[in-house]
Amino acid sequence: RKASALRPGDARYAWTLGFYLTKQKRTDAAVEVLKGAVKRGAVNAELYALLGDLLHKRGESDAARRLYLDASRDMSLPPGVRQRFARRAASLR
Repeated sequence: RKASALRPGDARYAWTLGFYLTKQKRTDAAVEVLKGAVKRGAVNAELYALLGDLLHKRGESDAARRLYLDASRDMSLPPGVRQRFARRAASLR
């Protein structure tokens, strides 16, 4: 939590905090941490995947689909990763 607060622009710290909150069954808190990272632009493939999975499991399939579409357009990700996110988005229609 401390590292995430000190380096809010680093997706690795946000993902790590979200992952551990998920393991502690604190899904709502994990989603909020990960959504905050997305709003700050602190994203990577793992963060997109974890947040999308949590949203889908919470029954927020539309939100997960929109997130995956955003990830599929994120030019900082490799083309193959963007294609996987596009397929995930299409599978949630």
